[in-house]
Amino acid sequence: MPFPITPKKSTRDSPYFSPPVAASRYFHSASPHLNYSSPQCTPRAARDKKRTVNTVLAEVDLESLWTEENDDSDASLLASFEFERSLVHDSAFLCFGDLFIQTYDELWRSKPILIQEHVDRDPWKLLVATMFLNKTSGRYAIPVFWEVVKRWPTPHALSSANETELIELIKPLGLQRQRAKRLIQLSSVYINNPPSPNLLYRSKSPSKRVSAARSTHSVFAPVPLDPLEERSQTVRYASTPISHLPGAGPYALDSYRIFCAGRDEWKNVRPSDKELIKYLRWKWAVTSFDLWDPDRGVVRKIELSEMQSLIAELSASRGCHGLDIN
Repeated sequence: MPFPITPKKSTRDSPYFSPPVAASRYFHSASPHLNYSSPQCTPRAARDKKRTVNTVLAEVDLESLWTEENDDSDASLLASFEFERSLVHDSAFLCFGDLFIQTYDELWRSKPILIQEHVDRDPWKLLVATMFLNKTSGRYAIPVFWEVVKRWPTPHALSSANETELIELIKPLGLQRQRAKRLIQLSSVYINNPPSPNLLYRSKSPSKRVSAARSTHSVFAPVPLDPLEERSQTVRYASTPISHLPGAGPYALDSYRIFCAGRDEWKNVRPSDKELIKYLRWKWAVTSFDLWDPDRGVVRKIELSEMQSLIAELSASRGCHGLDIN
């Protein structure tokens, strides 16, 4: 069935699937690049109107797809759109199409809210956040993270922080002495040697998921080819721009590659963290209608029932690392 079209790689959002995304109130002050007056942050009541095949087609301006400069490929695209419009006379298609669009919209709004995405323009803050989230529930770690970056908002500030004061602030999370020392070390190294996309460092961390070898970064260990061997043999994690930084373990490396690295690097990541897995399952589903598995990668195109199951799973854990956003 030609409708809906799977989005192609493009700088434009799909005209079919671009509903608003809920934003967490926890990140208002720390996310200046988000416009909180935009449709992304409209109240839930304003977003409850369900879209249908007819309303979606009404949003598409066919005239914008047809100009004198268009070539044959654009003519084919126009013909495809015209065929899709003819399907609105098919009651069976309308029934399925309406359900699919509404399910997709609901899946889009079920987006996992992760703090890494809200600080993705500042890799240093992302690394600090992952250091707190490692072995600590987000319910406790995130408020402390905001207190730390409020008091020491830059790597320069945190590198010269009073260690005793920092220890006292993060004491409720446990491991406060080790974490304080590591945070100061991280900030000091970050100042002198910040990450650069063109400069990769050999990772010290092992990775049990062999898929890291498919990264755009190089891997410095042999890759097991037997699928059964893949589950038991450990390989070295891919080289990354942040592998030289203190505290850059698998969770931090995965987070950086998903949220801060190149445009498509997230597609090569196979995390072990359950929150990152949920995020990637959601992202693969909404960007290319793919069913994704952390061990096997893209399995096939996702089915409607699987989209509904994913919505139920994401809705059951709605929030940011355990923080309710409603």
